Amino acid sequence: MNEHEPLPVTVFFSSQNETGMREGRRFVEKSLRRALDELAAERRQAFHLLTVPPPGEPEPDPSNSTDRPGESKPEPSATRSAEQTALTRHYARLEEAALVVADLTAVAHTRNGRKVPSPEVMRDLGWALARLGPEKVITVAHAAKESAIRAELTYTITSAADAQAAFQELTRAFRQALENRLS
Repeated sequence: MNEHEPLPVTVFFSSQNETGMREGRRFVEKSLRRALDELAAERRQAFHLLTVPPPGEPEPDPSNSTDRPGESKPEPSATRSAEQTALTRHYARLEEAALVVADLTAVAHTRNGRKVPSPEVMRDLGWALARLGPEKVITVAHAAKESAIRAELTYTITSAADAQAAFQELTRAFRQALENRLS
Protein backbone atom coordinates (compact mmCIF):
# COMPACT_ATOMS: atom_id res chain seq x y z
CA MET A 1 0.00 0.00 0.00
CA ASN A 2 1.38 3.43 -0.86
CA GLU A 3 0.91 6.58 1.19
CA HIS A 4 -1.91 7.85 -1.05
CA GLU A 5 -4.13 4.79 -0.70
CA PRO A 6 -6.80 5.01 2.00
CA LEU A 7 -6.40 2.68 4.96
CA PRO A 8 -8.63 -0.39 5.02
CA VAL A 9 -11.87 -0.03 6.97
CA THR A 10 -12.82 -2.89 9.29
CA VAL A 11 -16.51 -3.62 9.85
CA PHE A 12 -17.60 -6.03 12.59
CA PHE A 13 -20.90 -7.88 12.05
CA SER A 14 -22.52 -8.93 15.31
CA SER A 15 -25.12 -11.50 14.39
CA GLN A 16 -27.51 -13.91 15.98
CA ASN A 17 -27.73 -17.57 15.07
CA GLU A 18 -31.20 -18.36 16.38
CA THR A 19 -33.25 -17.56 13.26
CA GLY A 20 -33.03 -19.42 9.98
CA MET A 21 -29.71 -18.84 8.25
CA ARG A 22 -31.31 -18.28 4.81
CA GLU A 23 -33.34 -15.34 6.06
CA GLY A 24 -31.19 -14.39 9.00
CA ARG A 25 -27.46 -14.29 9.50
CA ARG A 26 -26.33 -15.45 6.05
CA PHE A 27 -28.84 -13.24 4.25
CA VAL A 28 -27.74 -10.13 6.14
CA GLU A 29 -24.03 -10.99 5.90
CA LYS A 30 -24.25 -11.59 2.14
CA SER A 31 -26.03 -8.26 1.66
CA LEU A 32 -23.49 -6.43 3.84
CA ARG A 33 -20.59 -8.03 1.91
CA ARG A 34 -22.14 -6.94 -1.39
CA ALA A 35 -22.50 -3.35 -0.15
CA LEU A 36 -18.88 -3.35 1.07
CA ASP A 37 -17.66 -4.79 -2.25
CA GLU A 38 -19.52 -2.06 -4.17
CA LEU A 39 -18.05 0.66 -1.95
CA ALA A 40 -14.57 -0.84 -2.22
CA ALA A 41 -14.72 -0.75 -6.02
CA GLU A 42 -16.11 2.78 -6.07
CA ARG A 43 -13.75 4.25 -3.47
CA ARG A 44 -10.73 2.10 -4.31
CA GLN A 45 -10.51 1.28 -0.64
CA ALA A 46 -10.27 -2.05 1.13
CA PHE A 47 -12.94 -3.17 3.58
CA HIS A 48 -12.57 -6.08 6.00
CA LEU A 49 -15.68 -7.75 7.37
CA LEU A 50 -15.13 -9.50 10.69
CA THR A 51 -17.68 -12.04 11.84
CA VAL A 52 -17.89 -14.72 14.47
CA PRO A 53 -18.54 -18.15 12.95
CA PRO A 54 -21.87 -19.68 13.92
CA PRO A 55 -21.74 -22.63 16.28
CA GLY A 56 -20.36 -25.63 14.43
CA GLU A 57 -18.51 -23.63 11.76
CA PRO A 58 -15.87 -24.69 11.17
CA GLU A 59 -16.47 -28.12 12.55
CA PRO A 60 -14.06 -28.97 15.35
CA ASP A 61 -11.56 -31.71 14.68
CA PRO A 62 -13.15 -34.88 16.09
CA SER A 63 -9.71 -36.17 17.10
CA ASN A 64 -9.54 -33.32 19.63
CA SER A 65 -12.91 -34.14 21.18
CA THR A 66 -13.04 -34.67 24.94
CA ASP A 67 -16.30 -36.62 24.64
CA ARG A 68 -14.74 -39.91 23.54
CA PRO A 69 -15.45 -42.91 25.78
CA GLY A 70 -12.88 -43.41 28.50
CA GLU A 71 -11.71 -39.79 28.51
CA SER A 72 -12.44 -37.29 31.21
CA LYS A 73 -14.05 -33.92 30.60
CA PRO A 74 -11.97 -30.78 31.14
CA GLU A 75 -11.96 -29.29 34.60
CA PRO A 76 -14.41 -26.39 35.09
CA SER A 77 -11.47 -24.00 35.53
CA ALA A 78 -10.10 -25.09 32.13
CA THR A 79 -13.51 -24.49 30.55
CA ARG A 80 -13.72 -21.04 32.14
CA SER A 81 -10.22 -20.30 30.90
CA ALA A 82 -11.19 -21.32 27.35
CA GLU A 83 -14.32 -19.16 27.55
CA GLN A 84 -12.26 -16.20 28.78
CA THR A 85 -9.79 -16.72 25.94
CA ALA A 86 -12.64 -16.81 23.41
CA LEU A 87 -14.16 -13.65 24.88
CA THR A 88 -10.78 -11.91 24.87
CA ARG A 89 -10.37 -12.87 21.20
CA HIS A 90 -13.90 -11.62 20.48
CA TYR A 91 -13.22 -8.21 22.04
CA ALA A 92 -9.89 -7.96 20.23
CA ARG A 93 -11.81 -8.35 16.97
CA LEU A 94 -14.27 -5.68 18.06
CA GLU A 95 -11.33 -3.39 18.89
CA GLU A 96 -10.23 -3.60 15.24
CA ALA A 97 -13.58 -2.29 13.99
CA ALA A 98 -14.20 1.18 12.66
CA LEU A 99 -17.91 0.34 12.27
CA VAL A 100 -20.18 -2.24 13.91
CA VAL A 101 -23.32 -3.73 12.33
CA ALA A 102 -25.64 -5.32 14.92
CA ASP A 103 -28.52 -7.68 14.02
CA LEU A 104 -31.36 -6.86 16.42
CA THR A 105 -33.75 -9.51 15.08
CA ALA A 106 -35.79 -10.89 17.98
CA VAL A 107 -34.74 -14.34 19.13
CA ALA A 108 -36.75 -14.68 22.36
CA HIS A 109 -39.63 -13.25 24.40
CA THR A 110 -39.79 -11.98 27.96
CA ARG A 111 -42.50 -13.26 30.32
CA ASN A 112 -44.74 -10.37 29.31
CA GLY A 113 -44.29 -11.11 25.58
CA ARG A 114 -41.76 -8.42 24.74
CA LYS A 115 -39.48 -9.52 21.88
CA VAL A 116 -35.76 -9.33 22.62
CA PRO A 117 -32.62 -9.70 20.50
CA SER A 118 -29.68 -11.99 21.13
CA PRO A 119 -27.87 -11.23 24.40
CA GLU A 120 -24.52 -11.61 22.61
CA VAL A 121 -25.54 -9.02 20.01
CA MET A 122 -26.73 -6.69 22.79
CA ARG A 123 -23.36 -7.09 24.54
CA ASP A 124 -21.55 -6.16 21.32
CA LEU A 125 -23.95 -3.27 20.68
CA GLY A 126 -23.35 -1.87 24.16
CA TRP A 127 -19.61 -2.14 23.67
CA ALA A 128 -19.79 -0.44 20.26
CA LEU A 129 -21.99 2.40 21.51
CA ALA A 130 -19.67 3.04 24.47
CA ARG A 131 -16.38 2.74 22.55
CA LEU A 132 -17.20 3.94 19.04
CA GLY A 133 -20.34 6.02 19.57
CA PRO A 134 -23.73 5.74 17.87
CA GLU A 135 -22.44 7.31 14.66
CA LYS A 136 -20.31 4.21 14.05
CA VAL A 137 -23.10 1.66 14.59
CA ILE A 138 -25.64 0.33 12.09
CA THR A 139 -28.55 -1.77 13.36
CA VAL A 140 -30.55 -4.18 11.23
CA ALA A 141 -33.49 -6.55 11.85
CA HIS A 142 -35.93 -8.80 10.02
CA ALA A 143 -39.10 -6.65 10.20
CA ALA A 144 -41.37 -9.62 10.90
CA LYS A 145 -39.14 -10.57 13.83
CA GLU A 146 -38.17 -7.10 14.98
CA SER A 147 -37.42 -6.81 18.66
CA ALA A 148 -38.62 -4.18 21.09
CA ILE A 149 -35.47 -2.25 20.17
CA ARG A 150 -36.01 -0.55 16.82
CA ALA A 151 -33.41 -1.18 14.13
CA GLU A 152 -32.22 1.45 11.69
CA LEU A 153 -32.50 -0.92 8.71
CA THR A 154 -35.21 -3.54 8.33
CA TYR A 155 -35.98 -6.15 5.71
CA THR A 156 -38.83 -8.58 5.14
CA ILE A 157 -38.81 -11.98 3.50
CA THR A 158 -42.23 -13.57 3.30
CA SER A 159 -41.55 -15.92 0.40
CA ALA A 160 -38.72 -17.18 -1.75
CA ALA A 161 -40.05 -15.00 -4.57
CA ASP A 162 -39.44 -11.73 -2.72
CA ALA A 163 -36.05 -12.70 -1.26
CA GLN A 164 -34.10 -11.20 -4.19
CA ALA A 165 -35.96 -7.88 -3.97
CA ALA A 166 -35.41 -7.81 -0.20
CA PHE A 167 -31.71 -8.58 -0.74
CA GLN A 168 -31.30 -5.74 -3.25
CA GLU A 169 -33.14 -3.29 -1.01
CA LEU A 170 -31.12 -4.25 2.07
CA THR A 171 -27.85 -3.99 0.10
CA ARG A 172 -28.85 -0.50 -1.06
CA ALA A 173 -29.75 0.49 2.51
CA PHE A 174 -26.46 -0.90 3.85
CA ARG A 175 -24.52 0.98 1.22
CA GLN A 176 -26.25 4.25 2.06
CA ALA A 177 -25.74 3.75 5.80
CA LEU A 178 -22.06 2.85 5.28
CA GLU A 179 -21.50 5.89 3.06
CA ASN A 180 -23.11 8.13 5.71
CA ARG A 181 -20.89 6.69 8.45
CA LEU A 182 -17.71 6.97 6.39
CA SER A 183 -18.16 10.55 5.17
